[in-house]
Amino acid sequence: MQGKCSADIRAFLDSILSGIVIIDIPTRTVRFANAFALSVLQASQEEVVGRTCTDMLCPNLPDDCPILDRGLNVDRGRCVIQTKAGEDIPVQKTVTYVEFEGDTCLMESFTDLSETLKLETLKEDLERITRHDLKTPLVQIINLADLLLLDHDLQSEHRAYAGLIQRSGRRMMRIINATLDLYKLEAGTYCLFPESIRLVGVIRDIVSDLLPQVRGAQVRFALNFDEGVYVWGEDALVYCVLSNLIKNAVEASPPDGTVSITVRRGREATVAIHNQLPVPAAIRETFLEKYVTSGKPHGTGLGIYSALLSAKAMRGSISFTSSEQEGTTVTVTLPLAPEDTAARYENEALAD
Repeated sequence: MQGKCSADIRAFLDSILSGIVIIDIPTRTVRFANAFALSVLQASQEEVVGRTCTDMLCPNLPDDCPILDRGLNVDRGRCVIQTKAGEDIPVQKTVTYVEFEGDTCLMESFTDLSETLKLETLKEDLERITRHDLKTPLVQIINLADLLLLDHDLQSEHRAYAGLIQRSGRRMMRIINATLDLYKLEAGTYCLFPESIRLVGVIRDIVSDLLPQVRGAQVRFALNFDEGVYVWGEDALVYCVLSNLIKNAVEASPPDGTVSITVRRGREATVAIHNQLPVPAAIRETFLEKYVTSGKPHGTGLGIYSALLSAKAMRGSISFTSSEQEGTTVTVTLPLAPEDTAARYENEALAD
């Protein structure tokens, strides 16, 4: 009967469309691999049984097992396993304890990520190409608006239209650049070229850009600024951080609500963005993570995530507090610009 049960268990594991490998704990060797695992490893049962798990399934050293040596109950993550021929295969793997044929063993389950990663790379390449191609006609639109605004005989009504085209075009260029930069920020390949940025100026631009949305939502802004706060970063990244967070606060506000923006200068610059409603309880613990969204029909969950990456790239941070009584306050910290660059920027602004 024991043999029949064992055969049934192995047959069941063979029917699963993900890799299953059972590891004997005392010897740390493979005891069984299901059909899917064998197909990925390009090996037979006889060729894998008896091999140590670190030979082909685990990137850790033999005496550094996350479960057996570090005391974890479950280990999850991406890693690379090796086929019989020595080919590296990227996988998403989970390791946990399991009872197998009367013994306590480790079960390593994995899915092959090779095709998924290829599709992700293709998708990212297509998106970058598309964004790059959008920039060429957009530059022409912005340049045309600039030329129109140089015409001193242009009627005031037409000048206003040209200014709107210019601002909208530049805003769209910022958005395209920000999405292009998001890939580099996430990959850790972004190269920062910081300069002195007048924080109040960026916030006023964002508020101006959001006014149509604010009027539609019947939301008000309350602004409270320390004077002369300059941060050390990039204009596009500072805009990305604050526009995403301020826009999010507007969208999360009740009708006739108020979004408060407070800028303070201390050892670093802080921007506190407050709205009167709490973050939904379902997403409160994962609020700053990728793809987390709630209550937005077309929300992607990338706005706050891209803001977080942009802040970190400038050696800043984002934190938040949220409760039913106090609403939500998202606080951004950014490094202050060196005194000499901030003073020079202020003098240039006064001269203009």
